[in-house]
Amino acid sequence: MRTLLAPIPGIAASILGVGLGAYLAGKWARSGGPYHGAVVGAGWIVLEAVGLVPTAFEGPDALTDTVVVIALDVLTLLVGSAAGWLARREPSSSSGRGTGR
Repeated sequence: MRTLLAPIPGIAASILGVGLGAYLAGKWARSGGPYHGAVVGAGWIVLEAVGLVPTAFEGPDALTDTVVVIALDVLTLLVGSAAGWLARREPSSSSGRGTGR
């Protein structure tokens, strides 16, 4: 039986892809960059749960598999939220007052 498991580079690429998508979502949002970034991460987790994208790991037993899945999901949400936070909009001047010139 063929399983759809992402190798280690696939895991890194997935996390990087979520981070890039979360950054873009944070840039497009007028506010709440970390929230929009976390939503991108949650979307990826839902796609994994439904089976539309390969899973990252299949452990030898249920406990190991559960712990790894939860850890990777938390990492995905943290990366998404951090990327959304990095994309926050800041004023173009140091004081924020020179934008109307």
